[in-house]
Amino acid sequence: MLSQKALQGYRAYTERELSHARYKIGSRFHEVLIEQVDGLSPTKIAVDLTIDPQASNDVRVTRIELIDNEGDVFIGTNENILIKAYQESVLYRFVIDFKEG
Repeated sequence: MLSQKALQGYRAYTERELSHARYKIGSRFHEVLIEQVDGLSPTKIAVDLTIDPQASNDVRVTRIELIDNEGDVFIGTNENILIKAYQESVLYRFVIDFKEG
């Protein structure tokens, strides 16, 4: 069983490794900065980013990925987020909970 200290170590490692994020619309990825990383608990972080497609029509975000310092995908998730043409942007929160399972 992992100790609380080990879980906190994974959280700290993840915070150091994250470089930026990207989201997918159609077949194309768009890179964005990570706006903020919040420690929600000793073993949980929230990674905030803004999705701003600057499109004149409705678009659908189908994937979001967090990228590490070496440019590799650290973690990703499939999504189905519809962004209407009149919306300026969407704030997305990626929550990572470190626990033994």
